[in-house]
Amino acid sequence: MRSIRRISLNNLINMTMCLYVLSLYLFAYREGLVTISNAIAFIIVLMIWTNFLLTKRKLIFNKFLFLYLLFVVVCIISVFFALDPSITITKIKVLIFIFLVMISLVNYIDTFEKLRKFINYFIYSGFIASVYILLHSDLSFLTRYGSELGNVNAIGMIIGISAIFCFYMIVSERKYWYTFFLIIMIFTIFLTGSRKAVLFIFMNIMPVSYTHLTLPTKRIV
Repeated sequence: MRSIRRISLNNLINMTMCLYVLSLYLFAYREGLVTISNAIAFIIVLMIWTNFLLTKRKLIFNKFLFLYLLFVVVCIISVFFALDPSITITKIKVLIFIFLVMISLVNYIDTFEKLRKFINYFIYSGFIASVYILLHSDLSFLTRYGSELGNVNAIGMIIGISAIFCFYMIVSERKYWYTFFLIIMIFTIFLTGSRKAVLFIFMNIMPVSYTHLTLPTKRIV
């Protein structure tokens, strides 16, 4: 009975996590809608730590989390020297919230299967955001597209993350039908006119391509 509850909770966490990743693409960069994304993240944190208490697992606190925590501490100290302490405090609250989400994900994503699902959430969300932009864009005008979802540079970058994950799944997992997703996302990135996003994709795809051309391909198991 207890194991069934854990499985149900894991499924609920996975579904909520999928919604959260999607919200990062659709709401995080739009005025007044970022609270939706933050609310979903808060729910995920609560569910992950509930699951953590039920499973009684050992807490994972790696070097990366430790360095990030030190960074937050330094930022807190900087309040006493900041020109505008109120703005600094607001930014610190965001950093602390991000830290809570990070440590929660680190302690939940403990298998390759969970990691694979998490990567797919980004791929599907990037594809959905790309389709949304294409459907709401008038391609007869020469302009930068993607402002429907917020800052075009930020949207280009976050879709770029999805494109890189998608490329990795194609060359590593041999999911060649993901190529359709990749083409749509890259086309959308060019429409955003974000040179940062294009450079970001190029600098990340090239090492992945080189690695898989020079080393034997290994599937994640």
